[in-house]
Amino acid sequence: MKNDIFIGAGLPSIIMALYHVNKFPDREIIIIENSDTIGGSNTSIKYSNGEIFDQGMRIYYESGIDELDFFISSLLPSNDFHFLEDNYKDIAGCIFNGQVQDYSPNIDLRNLDTINKEKILGEILNSNLQIRKKSKYKNVKDYLVDKYGETVFSEGFSPILNKIYNVDCSSLSIDALRNIFGAEDRIILFSEEVTSDLMKSESLRSRFGYPNQINLPKDYSKRIGRGIYPKNIGIINFTNMLKKELLKRNIKIYFNSTVDNLNIQNGAIKSLDIKNLDNNSINNLSVSSLRWGSNLVSLSKVLGLEIKNEFDMGCETYLFNIVTNKKPLIEKVYYLMDYNLSHSIFRITNYSAYCPSSFSDGFFRLTIEVWPNGKIINPRSIITELVESKIIYDDSCIVFSDLKKLSHGFPLPTLNNNLILDQIRKGIKGLEISNLIPFCQYSKKDAFFLPQILENAYNLFQNYES
Repeated sequence: MKNDIFIGAGLPSIIMALYHVNKFPDREIIIIENSDTIGGSNTSIKYSNGEIFDQGMRIYYESGIDELDFFISSLLPSNDFHFLEDNYKDIAGCIFNGQVQDYSPNIDLRNLDTINKEKILGEILNSNLQIRKKSKYKNVKDYLVDKYGETVFSEGFSPILNKIYNVDCSSLSIDALRNIFGAEDRIILFSEEVTSDLMKSESLRSRFGYPNQINLPKDYSKRIGRGIYPKNIGIINFTNMLKKELLKRNIKIYFNSTVDNLNIQNGAIKSLDIKNLDNNSINNLSVSSLRWGSNLVSLSKVLGLEIKNEFDMGCETYLFNIVTNKKPLIEKVYYLMDYNLSHSIFRITNYSAYCPSSFSDGFFRLTIEVWPNGKIINPRSIITELVESKIIYDDSCIVFSDLKKLSHGFPLPTLNNNLILDQIRKGIKGLEISNLIPFCQYSKKDAFFLPQILENAYNLFQNYES
């Protein structure tokens, strides 16, 4: 029997293992996970008082590949999940220039007193309207100045990027935009009526965001697939449903285990040793294919690749979970990015907007991701920021709160880090191991968000089996 071994038990590995065993039921599927649970960051935090929170914004977004999406949705009881579609798939907002934008995550330059619309439009029309591929730009500053001109860069994007990453824009890769602004970086400058006319031009459509995301015409929407979230709060309910399917299909999981050694012969992995982290015992497994869904750096270490540079790491990050007696003042927004330059808050997740049962007891729950970048923070300072931004009422009663430091900082999207990742990808490819399939985050340059990772994995698996 063929052994197809998956490394890591995050959502990409779980989903692809289920899809794989469904296509090849005669194969033995094994998952190796270095922790004692599955799901990675798509697990939830459970408190002794019964409260449940996710580790930030954790809606499951489909890949856009019909075969894969249909298979996963077929495993989910429809009565137990919300399926968020079209313009309601991902309702995001931001806090920019002291204003809460519940209508769009794109920065609204109409809120800046110092901005002159004619000047901005003139700079854009005089810029490189046929924008080059992002890969052609040296850094995020060069890209934004070429796309929008100096005014939008200096008054809009640059202060936000500096606030969040604490790194000069000339040292940031273009990926810095994706991590904050999503797949598209746009600005709002005009009304819906004027923007509708501008969007008839492809070059202007790539620059100007529609002022109200709910009203965005379908012809201009790039949303693929749906958002899926359990009807009971906690993405862990989605992960646990998939875990049941793993067990039902006899997929074996080695918990608290890591790859200790690979036996490579004639350009293929013949077997591997896994080490149990609890008792240091070694188990040898034969390998038909090794499908790496854990992080790329761990793969490079197992393969013995030398990383010459050190990664630039961000400051420590925190989760602040609260329960309040009054409904937040952001009723319809799933999450908000906080671009207030004096704030330590990065993102606010508003469960009540997409999980109505989360406030069935009359209390409302928020998860606040905090990137202090050297600022001294405590629960009181974070609540003060929420009140200042009019996210919660100043007389709201916080009936529960917990400030939790995460185990590591966020890897910065610097030019140095991108160079290291490129070197690792080239090093792995250069080894020409025929039955090694890396499909993890960053295994392909643009594989960052879960749908991109799944699309890449699907294509890799299809090519390998063909």
